[in-house]
Amino acid sequence: EVDEAFANIYSTATSAQNVAPRADRRLLAIGVGGLATVLALAVDGGAYEPFLFLIGAVFVPLAGTLVVDFALARGAYDTSATAPARWRMLLPWAAGFVAYQLTAPTVLAKWPGWEGFWRDAQDLLGISPTNGFSASIVALAVAGVLTPLARGRRTVRA
Repeated sequence: EVDEAFANIYSTATSAQNVAPRADRRLLAIGVGGLATVLALAVDGGAYEPFLFLIGAVFVPLAGTLVVDFALARGAYDTSATAPARWRMLLPWAAGFVAYQLTAPTVLAKWPGWEGFWRDAQDLLGISPTNGFSASIVALAVAGVLTPLARGRRTVRA
């Protein structure tokens, strides 16, 4: 991201003007740039990486589930205040999350047993820790394939 730092700072400063429309964009850019520099010096990037992987484990299968469910609705996806709960969609999402963890277990420093649990599950299922698969692609595929099954035969309003 080093080559895009200017664009990211400018974009953030411009977005901040939505909150403070009268603020000088140049001063906002200096403030954002300074804050980003301080954070970059203070935060251990290596400790941040596991968090990003965990976010991927959560949101990649969620996106797969939502996109497939939306596509299968064929333009009749109800998002009104009276929309039905889609509790069954938790199943493909959770299966995608598990698939991600089995492919590439995330590390959570605060929960030392977390990674060990998934490594033990890999051993039990015969999954090599160096399997070479992209955990995101595996999670997306699992969630996407299971979504129609969890969805069942919902009638689509014409």
